[in-house]
Amino acid sequence: MMAEVKRARRRVSRRLMEADRKGLLREELQAMHSRAEQALRDAAGRAKAARKRAQA
Repeated sequence: MMAEVKRARRRVSRRLMEADRKGLLREELQAMHSRAEQALRDAAGRAKAARKRAQA
């Protein structure tokens, strides 16, 4: 588990450094934020569906 977290952090840091060099840091941060928000909405939807299936 810890290795996955470290790998993800390195990947994010690498993307942000590249975007900063290209002058696109703000846009990359906004894109990452949007993807994170969508992932949270998707996960919440899956959890809600699982709860409904468990109640049925």
